[in-house]
Amino acid sequence: MASIKKHRKQWFIANNGNLNMDQLQDFLSIKLSDHAVLYYDSDLRLTYFDWPDGRKTLVLGLLLGTPESSETMYYHCGRFVAITSGWLSLDATGSMGVFYSEDSSREPSGIICGSSCALIGEVFHLPLSGRDLRSAHMKFDPAPLSRLPNMKRLFIDQKFNLKDGSVVVHPRSVSSQINFEEASLLLEKELTNIALELKKTKRPIYLALTGGSDSRAVFSALIKAQTDFEAFTFLLDEPRSRIDARVAKSLCSKFGIQHKSILSEGSNAADLEVYFEHTGRCGGDRADRYVSGNYYRYLPDNAIVLHGGAFEIGQRSFRETFKYVEFSNVEKAPIDIEKSYFDNFDEKELNAYKEWLIYRQKNPIAGVDMLDSFFLDQRRAAWGAANRQAEDCYGFDWLVFANSWSIIDTLLRVSVEDRCNNMVEERTMERLVPGILTIEPINPGIDFITKSKKLFYSVMRRLNRIISRGR
Repeated sequence: MASIKKHRKQWFIANNGNLNMDQLQDFLSIKLSDHAVLYYDSDLRLTYFDWPDGRKTLVLGLLLGTPESSETMYYHCGRFVAITSGWLSLDATGSMGVFYSEDSSREPSGIICGSSCALIGEVFHLPLSGRDLRSAHMKFDPAPLSRLPNMKRLFIDQKFNLKDGSVVVHPRSVSSQINFEEASLLLEKELTNIALELKKTKRPIYLALTGGSDSRAVFSALIKAQTDFEAFTFLLDEPRSRIDARVAKSLCSKFGIQHKSILSEGSNAADLEVYFEHTGRCGGDRADRYVSGNYYRYLPDNAIVLHGGAFEIGQRSFRETFKYVEFSNVEKAPIDIEKSYFDNFDEKELNAYKEWLIYRQKNPIAGVDMLDSFFLDQRRAAWGAANRQAEDCYGFDWLVFANSWSIIDTLLRVSVEDRCNNMVEERTMERLVPGILTIEPINPGIDFITKSKKLFYSVMRRLNRIISRGR
């Protein structure tokens, strides 16, 4: 059964090796250099790599496989940051978010960077500030916004120098376009390799399985690689959740996989308080529901828990939501995004979006437009990272299966039309497990009465938000 602990698997780097950490008894420290000391929770995984040129890399977090070089680590699946020769870099989608100090003076006992605003704020007695996300529609802080003074979130294609605080761009790109058949062959290979690497970990593997295509793609790869796993579905108080559970049970029955539908088990106020202390109340918009309902009780501390996550970029996400957003207009686009979310951003959020737009226009990811950049920089590296950080307070590792640049590159290389029709992912599933799409349809529909109720409640929520803003 999962156990909960504040600041589990979190870390920060400071310029002082003599900090008093008595309030965090499970924390250890390592001297990285004369100017940087790593403080980390004992449950955080550390891995070292020695390269032929004499350099060394320290990886914080979960990394699958053995990289060929320090420059290509983000092509591997995992959730990690890498430190090589004093430079810190992120994984494919920044799923382990990093906040770094903008204070170049770094007075004694100064913070350099870290994974958690709540942890840094507690240790250095710094106030957290930001909008209450519980009643917001956009339930995350947009990159590069931080809730700590003089700190920013690192973008996925940036590298941070631990010695002098400088930030450089490590350019990323997407390869030339190919057809969906070619892409499905590449994706089949990538997904199978990840499933085989998971088998090597010798850890219990759990899959969050729904009626959607993303988790079924993961399911198919695990079946093809003959990797042992169990599946589960959280039964939330909404119609879609029940359909997800039925589809997941049907898929698992077909292949002899154990499946568990997990109901809420009352209110867990004690765990929820620890969770809020762990996240600083800015942990995305999912884990708080799972914690308060005690859903995580089913997952053991030593498990690797899988979900699709980054597959969504292959479906041209936000194309309808941001249909009228003029990303080329730095002044207007943040307002357009705000309207698209039916939200009411504060000044810091609007400025963060403006800073992101300026940065991404100056440093584009080759082959990626601003709509897909939003998905990478905001949906995954801000919202997704906040959710994953929140779940770190439990012992298990929650892993985004498609979090490798090899997969993202493949998904973005096909035409927009094929992406919108989800051609690559569905063709890949058929290659992995022939017939997998005929057992149950992808995201089967909800009946008319349920749809009507869902639409009614959606309209009422939006009206309530508009009324609350006008007060």
